Amino acid sequence: MNSFLSIVFSVIGIILAIVLMCLWMCKYKENHEGYILTFTRDGLTEQSEKIKAILEKMNTTDANSYKALLLLEEITMRMHEHTDQAITAHLRRRWGKTSILLTAYGPEYNPIAELSAAAESEDEIRNKIFAVNKKSLTYKRTSGKNTVKVFV
Repeated sequence: MNSFLSIVFSVIGIILAIVLMCLWMCKYKENHEGYILTFTRDGLTEQSEKIKAILEKMNTTDANSYKALLLLEEITMRMHEHTDQAITAHLRRRWGKTSILLTAYGPEYNPIAELSAAAESEDEIRNKIFAVNKKSLTYKRTSGKNTVKVFV
């Protein structure tokens, strides 16, 4: 009888732990889905202000916020020069790390790849910015869209 009760209580304990874990995961996902913004080259300044406010809300440090905004601006300018499409930014914070996923439909184009550029041109400056931050950037092409992920 004692072993039967011990098995029953063990099973009940495991089920309770699973239910509590599921509830915690649902709450975590609900609070950390992220923010989605769509913008064009003309609305970049206004959207940058919104993104800065969202990053502050996500408790991102000032240094990381400025880094994210600089990378966002430079990637957006290159994407618009090539695709001339609206860009979607998906900001999220998970496990203490903030990331921004930038996507744009259009022909294949890697905006963070190094381009040949004249000295002191905008492209040369962008190349240097991307080179310094290459550990924080990834590019992927899927389903007809170009995607750059910025980790801050």
